[in-house]
Amino acid sequence: MSPKATRSPNSPSRSLGGCFDCAMKLYESFPNADFDQVQIANQMGMSATSGAFKSLLSDLKQYDLITKSANGDFAVSSAVKEYSVADDFEKTAIKYSFATKPRLFMQIIENQGFHLPDANTLANVLVARFAFNKAKASKTAKALWESLEWANAIDE
Repeated sequence: MSPKATRSPNSPSRSLGGCFDCAMKLYESFPNADFDQVQIANQMGMSATSGAFKSLLSDLKQYDLITKSANGDFAVSSAVKEYSVADDFEKTAIKYSFATKPRLFMQIIENQGFHLPDANTLANVLVARFAFNKAKASKTAKALWESLEWANAIDE
């Protein structure tokens, strides 16, 4: 019997910028209405049954770009709606809150003393300290780095 592959902790695999673009597309189509998975998939040009779509849906929820409604459908989060009418200062704060919304992202940032190493080193940290498999560690490290860059939260 072969050893079972390490199952990595739940975390986004995509950066916030791309996910945010998806959320804005949903907001344009459904500003005040709920929508289901098939409608999300159609908006993104994806199959609602594909693994890639399920991963995207998870990422959108983890960044708090969409929320699940009482009836099991989804809605654009109030934070996305706030962003659409915010001034530049407020937009910066909202972007940072999206980037740090995934629980595991905040744990990683805190674990690193609010100073992230480069993405390759960070991927090794995820394997060693957070029990990620190598493939998911690389995706998550890249997603975290790119998300914080998108939110203008990376110091040179």
